[in-house]
Amino acid sequence: MSRKSRLVSLRSDDHGPRFGGLARSFRGGPSFILRPTQFKDLDAVLAIEQHPDNHGLIGQWSRDHHASAIERGDREHWIIESKADHAPIGYIIAYNLISEGFGLYVKRITVSEKSIGIGRMALHSFVQDAFCRLGADSACLVVYRTNERAQRSYRAIGFVEVDLDASDRTKLRKLDGGFPDDAVIMRVQPTTLLAPNASLQSRPAPGRDRR
Repeated sequence: MSRKSRLVSLRSDDHGPRFGGLARSFRGGPSFILRPTQFKDLDAVLAIEQHPDNHGLIGQWSRDHHASAIERGDREHWIIESKADHAPIGYIIAYNLISEGFGLYVKRITVSEKSIGIGRMALHSFVQDAFCRLGADSACLVVYRTNERAQRSYRAIGFVEVDLDASDRTKLRKLDGGFPDDAVIMRVQPTTLLAPNASLQSRPAPGRDRR
């Protein structure tokens, strides 16, 4: 995806600093855009997060916790928005952990439409854009070992499992806020990020994918 195709619009009602950069929307895929989350989106965010299909696979945050992520300068909170009806169909939360040695940290990605490639394409678009903005040398995430669907999606765009030593794993767990001992840590670099090969369809499905 070219720089020209990424930048779509500046919205006056966007909220929160974006790692020190401009808050703006950008094209994420054929059927959705990515835009900074607004406080008015939090009902939709919580509904997606608390859906029974997601409850055992992703963390459960309070409204205040999400609002803090919107406002904090070292975190980003993005909505995956349907182009068809402008409804939120997912969200991404990320931390800037470059100074801590973990690059761009994708805390959570969750979509309400499963198995049609939206989550994979959204993650690819977000990470690619963030690499350009931040100059990070890597992006990483943590996924439950039992969440094999998510692991397949991440591998498809170039993420690979990494074996951190005990000290770094403990450090990342503290920065993350906590994850299971057997959780899988995955990483991708700008040179190994792969374009998704997903055939997007327009059928809805509940639930999704990750911590």
